[in-house]
Amino acid sequence: MGGFATKSGMNPCIVLALVGLIIILAAIPVTGFLQIGLFTIGALPIAAACFLLLWFGIKAPYILQSEEFRLKEKAIAIYGDGKRTPEQLATILSARPEAPQTKRLSENKDD
Repeated sequence: MGGFATKSGMNPCIVLALVGLIIILAAIPVTGFLQIGLFTIGALPIAAACFLLLWFGIKAPYILQSEEFRLKEKAIAIYGDGKRTPEQLATILSARPEAPQTKRLSENKDD
């Protein structure tokens, strides 16, 4: 089974809120104490996700930034020393790393 990849700290909070929303939606067709219990259990992940987003937004906003944004910001800090032209910086920031070129060797060697 594949892993869950994330590029920022916001994605797990969104998943947490979606889990809470699904539980709350499951509480709609039932009545009584079960409905109250499901609503309460569903509200907890949503409240936790909101709290985490606010907490990281105040204390550590860099966690909520995407990995691509942080790499571009670092590239600007490294290469934006005033010696580069805007065109060179644009080339650096828009460049995508290419997969290394590999050469497939034939399994049948004629020696």
